[in-house]
Amino acid sequence: MSAREAARIDPRALDGAVEWFLRLTSGAMTDADQAAWLAWRKADPEHERAWQRTEALTRRFEALPEGALPVLARPRSPGRRRALAKLAVLAGAGAVGWSAWREAPWQAWTAQYQTPAGGRRELVLADQSRIVLNTRTAIDVLFDRTQRLVALHAGEILVDAVPDRQPDPRAFVIRTSEGRIATSSARFVARHDDRTSSVQVLEGELRVQPLGASSASIVPAGFGLKFSAARAASPEALAGDPSAWSRGMLQVDGMPLAEFLEELQRYRTGWIDCAPEVARLPISGSFPLADTDRVLAAVADTLPLRLRYRTRYWVSVLPRDAAERAGTAFL
Repeated sequence: MSAREAARIDPRALDGAVEWFLRLTSGAMTDADQAAWLAWRKADPEHERAWQRTEALTRRFEALPEGALPVLARPRSPGRRRALAKLAVLAGAGAVGWSAWREAPWQAWTAQYQTPAGGRRELVLADQSRIVLNTRTAIDVLFDRTQRLVALHAGEILVDAVPDRQPDPRAFVIRTSEGRIATSSARFVARHDDRTSSVQVLEGELRVQPLGASSASIVPAGFGLKFSAARAASPEALAGDPSAWSRGMLQVDGMPLAEFLEELQRYRTGWIDCAPEVARLPISGSFPLADTDRVLAAVADTLPLRLRYRTRYWVSVLPRDAAERAGTAFL
């Protein structure tokens, strides 16, 4: 099947093929299930095309050498089956299938690698590239003989992509629901939030192509940009070290308090809210992420602020009243 033909496969048929793949590899398939699967394939030519595409891709990834993609090396494991099923959607569905995948939150819930609030994790990939996952991050690593692909479903990663040693070098690609980030080798930070992705390049060069754009933007070392599915912003020079979080620090320079608290909230369980009258106060400095309550206390002591803990998981940042400000100034 050509790439053009694959791109026209109905996403609903691909979803059906993935579901049947999971059932067939579950170890609990009955004769009735087998008959229903064959009937599903015969019911619509699109079903058969989707199945053939799924089967071809899973066969292709089954042929990987031991350890190249660890989740696939465990026969009958749920993680292996999920990874293979997602490969069929990510690698084989083309633009239509990718668009359908963008809207599926279960991708993050079932991702191969995840971190909780406040967590970090470092991975060494099959090609010796390295990835550090920041807080609340979910990725899948999908390598085969023709591609080095990382699907970033949520959160932020620091990537050290090394040159490919194959005779026909593969690009190192990050996919988000907004588009594609590609390089031969580079050190960079990639982040995916709700409907927005961003990159910050520390070494090397990246090509960034939004899903709906016909051309890519070149981002050199020392620059970064944000992009949506429709377009990429112009590259801007980096301020500070965007990888400071990989060393357990949050580094900001003149960031409005409301934005700072929103960033800090990514590293803790619960909710931080901010009174409108202090939302624009500027924050600068480097803050240790291991204890976010301590960071909040330090910020409140430095600025005219007070903290109200409504529960252990809900803190409000409020202006300090006149009497408190006078007392603090006197002390």
